[in-house]
Amino acid sequence: MPGLVNNAAELPEEVEFIVVGAGAAGCALAARLSEDPACTVLALEAGESLHGPEFTDQSSAIGLHAPESPWFWDDLTTPQAALGGRTVSVLTGRALGGGSAINSMVWLRGHPVDYDGWVTAGASGWGWDAVLPVFHAIEQAAPGIGNGGTDSPMALSDATGLDVFAKAFIEAGGNQGLEVLPHIGADNGRAGIGPLRSNAVNGKRHSVVDGYLRPALGRPNLTVATASPVARLLTDDRAVTGVQLAGPSGRVIRARRSVVLTAGALRTPQLLMLSGIGPATHLAEHGIVTVHDLPGVGANLHDHPLEPLIWPSLAGIDSPAESGHDRQTVHFHAGALLQTDPGAPAPDLQLSFVVLRTGPDGSPLPQPIVSCMLMLLTPRSRGTVRLASADPEAPPLVDPAYLADGHDRDILRDGLVWVRDRLFDHPALRAVCGPPMAPAQEITTNEALDTYLAEQVRSTHHPVGTCRMGTGHGTVVGPDLAVHGIRGLHVADASIMPSIVRGNPHAATIMIAERAAGLLRQP
Repeated sequence: MPGLVNNAAELPEEVEFIVVGAGAAGCALAARLSEDPACTVLALEAGESLHGPEFTDQSSAIGLHAPESPWFWDDLTTPQAALGGRTVSVLTGRALGGGSAINSMVWLRGHPVDYDGWVTAGASGWGWDAVLPVFHAIEQAAPGIGNGGTDSPMALSDATGLDVFAKAFIEAGGNQGLEVLPHIGADNGRAGIGPLRSNAVNGKRHSVVDGYLRPALGRPNLTVATASPVARLLTDDRAVTGVQLAGPSGRVIRARRSVVLTAGALRTPQLLMLSGIGPATHLAEHGIVTVHDLPGVGANLHDHPLEPLIWPSLAGIDSPAESGHDRQTVHFHAGALLQTDPGAPAPDLQLSFVVLRTGPDGSPLPQPIVSCMLMLLTPRSRGTVRLASADPEAPPLVDPAYLADGHDRDILRDGLVWVRDRLFDHPALRAVCGPPMAPAQEITTNEALDTYLAEQVRSTHHPVGTCRMGTGHGTVVGPDLAVHGIRGLHVADASIMPSIVRGNPHAATIMIAERAAGLLRQP
């Protein structure tokens, strides 16, 4: 029965394509594949469909996170050596739309050198000149926004009517030598400061469910199933023939052409390993019979480490949003891309500026709190995703190895000092903000700053890289996204990125799905 279902008994027995994970990549891919009426598509999502204004407001739904929330996979990392043995929460979407349904909606493509670097790493055909037209096709045209048509799937908007704090932030950056841009990411991601672009319309979230999936749900050849986690892939020799659902039903569904994994950088490698595809030694530790020894599965995990900096606003300083601006509890209105490393070919740090006016319980704060999120764009540290057990319901072991490479710590430390001691010491920001709360002004030595980083660095919830694309040792999929050595199996999510892009990877993940659809629809 086509359409949106949550009952395993209603699922087809066999389709052309099974898409595992209906997140940002999965929704886009399923919608595009089903444009061919002769092609039957089944998208399987472990989470539910989200409803209500809390998921559509132009705010970060990550603020809705609470222990045992049904909308998130809340994975704790293994103890991180460079962070004093701390564990870190890594949130990913567990709902129809995935991260697109719960993220901060920041829309950045990345920098041309990111994609040209993928080519250098063995992902031929994925350079900037090849992916830029795909971004143009994704981005819906609006006044001053996008190069696509008015029917392109993802509607975008720039922050307008900035409040007194965001205006001061941009003024200070401009006076400290940063180029003031019409929006961050303008002109292919060059360094600068300005408003942020988001996938939102009239103050409301515009997710892949809105842009891709909902318009496609009336097609008789597309079925989307929620609450349908997959336990394992079905294999015959070195071919994947379908999937088996988790839970009491154990329902088996066959794929005539391919199973496409779009479950994200943590659960895509987990499912591969549970199905016997991965590093043979590790699989043997859990009693899993190796179908294909593929050591790169689960390797190359990395993320954007994030450091929050916090200031109090001065007493009596606040301003209502200007006309036309929807002020929300949490929303990134302005930001910056910084190039602090003289050896880097492009920006290496991102700032996301946010003003908090309510506390965790939703009650108004006496005075707003100003925060600047400092994000390392070019981490060198690499970690792993591994199995905790052969139980599909057990969360994976996630080790991003944050700051394991000392270069990552050094760039974050230098960026922290510049933001606190130069940017926020500018008169425009001193006129609206008090002395820094975190880190305090007296934390000045490299040793003290490094201790602060070890205590405070967290995830930006951007895990990538665990099914690296390329042709050399340690890669998992080729440039055609087919899994090496296995027939009938592809990966098309952020796990294929050889290296993370300079910016929030949401837009790049949708681009990957768009390209995957074109590759898979070829005869």
